Amino acid sequence: MSTASIFIPPDEISELVKDTTSNDFLSLFGNGDEDYGLCPYVSFYIYHDLDASLDLANKVIDIIHEFTQLVDEPLQKFFRSSTENWLALDGEKLPFDPRMEAKKLLEDERDFIFGATEHNVISATPLWAIHGVVEYDPYTEYSAVKMVFRHRWYNQNKERWHQFVNSCIERLQPEHCYSGFEVSSGPLGIMGNYEAETLERVLADYFYGLDIDHQLFMYYHTHEEPDRPAMPSSLGAGIRTPTWCFMLSPYWLNKLGKTENQVRAELDHPDITITAFPYPKSNHNPEGINGLWIQLGELDLHPVGKGKPELLVKANELIKSIRCDELSLTSLDTWADDPNPRFDVLSGVKWMRRFDKHSDWLYQRVKTSPVPEGIFVAKPGEDVPKGGLWFSPALGNPSSARYFEQGQQLPVEKTSVYGDEVIWYWVDDDDIVE
Repeated sequence: MSTASIFIPPDEISELVKDTTSNDFLSLFGNGDEDYGLCPYVSFYIYHDLDASLDLANKVIDIIHEFTQLVDEPLQKFFRSSTENWLALDGEKLPFDPRMEAKKLLEDERDFIFGATEHNVISATPLWAIHGVVEYDPYTEYSAVKMVFRHRWYNQNKERWHQFVNSCIERLQPEHCYSGFEVSSGPLGIMGNYEAETLERVLADYFYGLDIDHQLFMYYHTHEEPDRPAMPSSLGAGIRTPTWCFMLSPYWLNKLGKTENQVRAELDHPDITITAFPYPKSNHNPEGINGLWIQLGELDLHPVGKGKPELLVKANELIKSIRCDELSLTSLDTWADDPNPRFDVLSGVKWMRRFDKHSDWLYQRVKTSPVPEGIFVAKPGEDVPKGGLWFSPALGNPSSARYFEQGQQLPVEKTSVYGDEVIWYWVDDDDIVE
């Protein structure tokens, strides 16, 4: 795409949102070859000593092999770290030994970087992909593993997938771990992607359940030390706002100042599952307490028209004191006349705080009655299909939420950051917190 033109026209945003909400499969936007869309993922950030790098690399290679046994579409490309190029795969057999590759790289004091995808284009959103890095020197960076998985396959194989993820947690013992929906830009997305970041910012206005996981730009400065403060824009400073599954490792439980029993009491809900995983004693876990893998109900995008999701609000309240509000949500620099919306420092902080009681992300809401099913979308000049409060994210502030009667004509606004017109969304709110 040209970064001087609009990537997603307003009328196409509404269609993409409707398709994504209504379909049990990936809804994509792009030029056909490099399409982007929302898909489920899981990522692991591992804190380890220098002498554990090779052992971790071997565990990662085992996980890559197991991942290939799950996919229902063959992986087509694999990244070879030593030559820094992508190789076409012929079945499951690699033209090199990844264990020997990892060993040599780490002995040469180089990182072991890996990636595989079922898509021909490594920057596009895949159905299946795995990528990450095992750091040679993990002093200031996490090692990381990320997997994108197929939504339709997951809905038919939930137990099998969760058993696999639990097995990965047991072996990797991650300091951070997240799972949910994201805009994936494939294995190449580890280096940043303008189109994917534009789509993230657009869809963040319509889905509370969107997560953002830019591995390479979130894992710096793994832990705060006396001689090394954590970067406030990295996961070393705190955890992300949960959107589905997340890990409370012993390090962050200690930072939170709560015991496992206290966490279980605060998250006591029939739709919340908490699984304890043993973690070894260490400088950051002197008592050898468990890590807690927390699942907040079912995998869901949580459209804004259905209101703030109760379980996500509940989890956010628990972790708010250790939340990383200043986490960097973009990997590429912005500029003053950028025509496409993307996160900046101000909007990023607001988005991280979107589940707080008095959040001013999009609008302030007081839930006074059960929220009906469905999302209603209308263009300027059209008749209002359902009476109530309507909001246009393109206007960019809570005061743009306005009440319209059914049959009333929606106004044509000319101040949109997306173009000449805006798209209106029904948000089912009768009350606004000033």
